[in-house]
Amino acid sequence: MKLTSQYSRNDRPKSNRIARCGFILCMTFMSVSLAMASPQKTSDEADVGGLLPSMIVKDQSGKAVDLRAMAKSGNGLIIAFHSTSCPVSKQYGPTLVRLEKEFREKGLTMVIVNPHGTDKQADIEKFRAQFPADLTYIWDKDDSLSNAMGARSTTEVFLIDTAMSIRYRGGLDDQFTKERILEEPKNDWLRDAIVEMLRNERIVIAVTDPSGCLLETRQNITLEFKQVTYNNRISRIIQQHCLECHRKDGLGPFSLETYEDVKDHKSMVRMVTKSGEMPPWFADQNTPKGHPGWSNDRSLTASEKRDLINWLSSKDLAKGDATDAPVAHVYKNDEWDIGKPDRIFQLEEPIQIPAQGKIKYQVRTIQTNLEEDTWINAIEVRPTDHEVVHHALVYVLPPKHPHTAAELATKSDFDNHLVPELIFVYGPGDNFEKSAEGYGKLIRKGSRLRFQIHYTAKGEATSDQLMLGIKIMKTKPKYLEIPHAMVNLGIKIPAADANHMEKISQLIPFDISLLSIAPHMHYRGKSIKYELIYPDQRSETLLFVPKWNFEWQLNYQLAKPIKVPKGSHIQTTAIYDNSSNNIDNPDPTKTITWGPESTDEMLVAGFVYIADSEANIHTTLPAPDTTGTSGLLVKLLSNQSVRDRMFRFIDSNGDKKISRKEMDHIITFSPDLKDRPDRIDNLFELIDLDEDAFIDHSEFDSSSKLSG
Repeated sequence: MKLTSQYSRNDRPKSNRIARCGFILCMTFMSVSLAMASPQKTSDEADVGGLLPSMIVKDQSGKAVDLRAMAKSGNGLIIAFHSTSCPVSKQYGPTLVRLEKEFREKGLTMVIVNPHGTDKQADIEKFRAQFPADLTYIWDKDDSLSNAMGARSTTEVFLIDTAMSIRYRGGLDDQFTKERILEEPKNDWLRDAIVEMLRNERIVIAVTDPSGCLLETRQNITLEFKQVTYNNRISRIIQQHCLECHRKDGLGPFSLETYEDVKDHKSMVRMVTKSGEMPPWFADQNTPKGHPGWSNDRSLTASEKRDLINWLSSKDLAKGDATDAPVAHVYKNDEWDIGKPDRIFQLEEPIQIPAQGKIKYQVRTIQTNLEEDTWINAIEVRPTDHEVVHHALVYVLPPKHPHTAAELATKSDFDNHLVPELIFVYGPGDNFEKSAEGYGKLIRKGSRLRFQIHYTAKGEATSDQLMLGIKIMKTKPKYLEIPHAMVNLGIKIPAADANHMEKISQLIPFDISLLSIAPHMHYRGKSIKYELIYPDQRSETLLFVPKWNFEWQLNYQLAKPIKVPKGSHIQTTAIYDNSSNNIDNPDPTKTITWGPESTDEMLVAGFVYIADSEANIHTTLPAPDTTGTSGLLVKLLSNQSVRDRMFRFIDSNGDKKISRKEMDHIITFSPDLKDRPDRIDNLFELIDLDEDAFIDHSEFDSSSKLSG
C-alpha cells in the first residue's frame, strides 16, 4: 500500500506482518525520521492521484481556459496560487518568474491563479508583466477555481501530469514562511516532483503544507463524474494506495496493475476495503482537537472508499475511456531508493532458506570497520531474495570490550553507549528511510551491525544475503533521533477474560519532542491507547487504536512533533481479549503472560523522540513504571549496588563472568522465567554484546538500560 501524504522520503508505511517475536524484537519498535514539511491528510477527498476537476474558467483577459486540455498538451501543467497582497506570496514572486522559465523549457505550462478578489489591479499588472505575454493568469474573484482545487493558501502549487492526474500539491519549497526567511531552500519539493514525474517515477513527497496566507476554501478537490469508471477514477485509487505492494515483483500476494487484475480479484478487494483491512490503517479517525494528525495516514477517504466499493459491486465494472487513464508508474527493483549508498554492508555468507516449514530467526553480526563516528541521514535494506524476508531488525552494537590501558581510560564513554540501538526495521513495502534536513542517526566508530531476520519459505529452496546501504552526512545534524520502548514484562491475562487491562507509564525527566508512536501486542490485543499526562495531571490522547490487528505492526508518524514537557508521563493502556470470542486467540483456556512466541503476549509501547536540549541528547530515560515480578526486576537492575550483588549471586563460580548455565539463577529474581528457558536464552543473547558466550560486569550493567 502507498502513502498519499508523505513528509519525508523515508516515510513508507510500516506493514510488518510479524508471526513470531523473539526477545530482541520485543524490545523494539519501528523507527522513523522526521521531516519539517509536515504534510498530513487534510481533507475528505483525494489530495493527490485524482483527476483535475473539469472546469472551463476565464483568464484575466476574459478568454476561456480549459485546464484539462492544457494538461494534456506538452509535458504537464503547474497551477500556482499567488496573491499580490500576501507578504509570503510576494516573497515567492521572483521564484515563480524563474521557475516558469525553467519549467517552460522542459515542456511544462504554468498557470497563475490569484484567489484574492480585493488585490489591486495595478499590482497585478506589475506582477504579470514579469512573465511572457502568453502566460495564463486567472483572477479567481469568485473563488470558483480555488474551491474546486481545495487550495489551502496563496502559495500552494499543483502539479498535473499529461493524463490530468494531480501528482503533487503543496509548497514550492521551504524558503519563505511568515516566521522565517532562508538564504536558499533546503527542500525543492516542486522541482523534485517534476523531475520524478518526467522520469515517469512515483513522486515520493506527494503533499506538503504550503506557507503563505490561508484561504477559506473547502480544503478538498471537487471530483465530479457522470459515471465512475476504471479509467477515470478507480485506476487512480488503486495506483495511489495499492500498487507499491500489489504489482509485478512487489510484496503483495497478487498484482492490481491492470483492469483485468482488479476484475479478477474484485471480491477480495471489495471485502478488505469494506472491512477496513486495506489499506491497513488503524488509528482512530477522530483525533482530538489540536492533535497534528499523522503524516503516513494511509486510509482511504470517504469518497474513495465509496466509489471503489460501488464500482466493485457494479455489474458491468465500467472500464471507461482509455484517454482518461492515469500515466502508469514505473517501479525500479534494481536501484537503491536512497540513491547510490556511501557504504554497503552485506552478510558474510548467504543464508539458506528451505522450501517449506517454520524457519528459526536468523541472527548475524558484521563489522562496520568505521574509523570515526558516522552520522547518517538515509538507510536501506535490500534482500537478495525479498520474497522470503518477512521482516528484519537492524541494531548497532558497540565495539567489543576495551582491553588496553588506553581503551580502559575511555571506558566510561564506552559504557554510555553499550546498549544495542535499533537503527532500522525492514518490512513489506518498507525498505528505506531518509531523514529530513537537520536530522540524523549516529553509528559510532568500530560499531557492529546485528541483523535479526525472520524468513518465510516460498515453496522452493533459495538463499538470501541481506545488504544494508547508508548515506553519510558531511556534518553533525542538529537533531538526533532517539528510539525508546516501554516494556511491561509483568502482564498476566486471565483465561477467558474478554477485557483485561494492562498499563505502563514512562516518566519524562526532561523536555522532549515526540516524533512517532509504535505499539506492539500479539493475537490477544484488542485495543491500545497512548496518553500524555502533563505535570498538572491534564491528559491528552496521543494515539488510540480501537481495533488492534496483530498482522500489521504499524508505526504512527506524527505530522508535526508534539512537545512533551519535563515531569510529564506517557501512559499506555492496553486491552486484551483472551476469550473464545476472539477468533485469533490461540487458546482461551490459558492464563497468558509475557513471552516471545506469538501465542504468548506482550505490551511494548514504542516511540521516537528528540531531546529539546543538547545536554540531554544521550541521557537515558528511566525504567518505566510496570507491574509484576518482572517489573520488580527492572527496578532492581536500575540500582548499581543491587546490580553488583545480583551479578555476584548469579556468577556462582566467582570467575567474574556469567555463563548461560549460571544465567538460570536469574529465576530467583524473576520467577516468571522459571518455565521459560527460551526467554532466558534470548535475554542472554541480547546482553552478551561481544558474543563470547559469557556476560561480564560491563555487559550486565548495560541491562539496566534495556527497558526491561
